[in-house]
Formats: sequence, structure tokens, C-alpha cells
Amino acid sequence: SPRKDWILGINVFYDYRDTKQFAGQQLGAGAELFFRSTALRFNSYVPIGVVKRKEGSHIQVALTNLQGEVETSLLKWDSFILRGAVGVYYLAKRTFDDSTFGKTWGTQIKLTSILYEWIELGMETTYDHIFNFTFQGYVALKIPLGNSRLHFPKDSFLPSLFQPIRRNEIIPIQKTRS
Repeated sequence: SPRKDWILGINVFYDYRDTKQFAGQQLGAGAELFFRSTALRFNSYVPIGVVKRKEGSHIQVALTNLQGEVETSLLKWDSFILRGAVGVYYLAKRTFDDSTFGKTWGTQIKLTSILYEWIELGMETTYDHIFNFTFQGYVALKIPLGNSRLHFPKDSFLPSLFQPIRRNEIIPIQKTRS
């Protein structure tokens, strides 16, 4: 019989980022594997269209990004869940105007807390040799439209199926002066 304690999902996305001098676009593809209270995620992002721009002495280059992470439940109480994720990413090498861009590994750490199924708080920090440390945080108010008291087996991956796809929609653009 087929295994019933894991599930695999795939996704494809298009992203657009507009800066003062550069309008970046990318295609993203990913896979998520849920097993009990753990999720494995693999994502790739490839810039399309105009990916390099030089204006005077300023150069901007959109970078291909490969990313993987493992997320699991850290704490669970009746009305509170704390999830943590660790991962790595690679910003691929790209050359332009006799300069090398990208070609670096980075790490990321994420914490997500959910209170009463309605309030979600999250933070993420990343580090690599190009962008150094970055920090992001968010607050989300969720209004369930349906049965808010679904009961899942302990250590089940099923609640994760009702969450948005976890991905990085930010297009990494490295800037430098020539």
C-alpha cells in the first residue's frame, strides 16, 4: 500500500522587482516534502529578461538562487505553535563588464509562531558574503473561513498543507561600482 505519512508538493512562480534603475524578473520552481511535523523545501530562482544593467559607474546584476531548508515544530501547546527552520542557499556566479558577481553560499534561520490559529509572527535572518546579515519580520492576522477546529493527529504534517507556500520572492540584485 502507498505510504500515508508523507506528501510531496511542487510549485512554479513568477516574480517582478522594480528598483530605480532596474526591473528584475525571475521564474521560481520548488518542491516541498512534508513528513509528520517536518518539512523539507527546495527552491530555485532564475532571473529572466534583462538581468544586468550598467549606468555610468553603477552595475546591477540579478542572481540565480538555489535554496534548501528543513523546518520542524519546536513547541506545541493548545493554542500556540513555534516552528523553526534552518537552511542554506547559493547565489550563482555571473560575470559582467570584467567583474564577477554572486558565487557565494549563505545560511538562513527562521522562527514562526502561531497563536490561536489567528495571529502569526515570523522572523528570518540570513548571512552571506555579499549582503552580510539581513533581517525580516512580519505579523499576519488570519481569519479562517470554515471549520477552525480541525483535529489532526499528533506530529501530523497536515496543518502545514493549509499554509502558504514558503519561498523567497525577493530577487537578489548585487550592486557595485565599476
